[in-house]
Amino acid sequence: MFVHRLAILGTATFALTLLAGCGTSVTSSKLNSPPHRLTRRAPATVEVFRTKAPDRAYTEVHMIEAQQDSGYSTDGQGEIVEAMRKKAGALGCDGLIVTGANDKTVVSGGNNTGVTSATLKGYRGVCIVYNEPR
Repeated sequence: MFVHRLAILGTATFALTLLAGCGTSVTSSKLNSPPHRLTRRAPATVEVFRTKAPDRAYTEVHMIEAQQDSGYSTDGQGEIVEAMRKKAGALGCDGLIVTGANDKTVVSGGNNTGVTSATLKGYRGVCIVYNEPR
């Protein structure tokens, strides 16, 4: 019975370790002061721009970068951009302009184990606030 419990505990620990390495990490850096007070907003209300910036006057207030956590992450472009959108909403931004890729190559192994590499997908963008609130 004790050995069985140890096996279950070991399997659960392994599964949690794998899950901890999955997903997307998002960071932000302040760029400019916003033109007015910001309040947290729902991610669905943050406009996302990829090929054309908005026509309204805006201020870039934060740079946002997102990247898969590890080579085990299954997050694709949609999930990564959605994580950026969620961060933009938490910062109180009106929109997110995705400016380009933020991929990273990681290499592991060596000696007698062989070398493997993985590309961690990512994107960077700017979090914007409209100069005149609606």
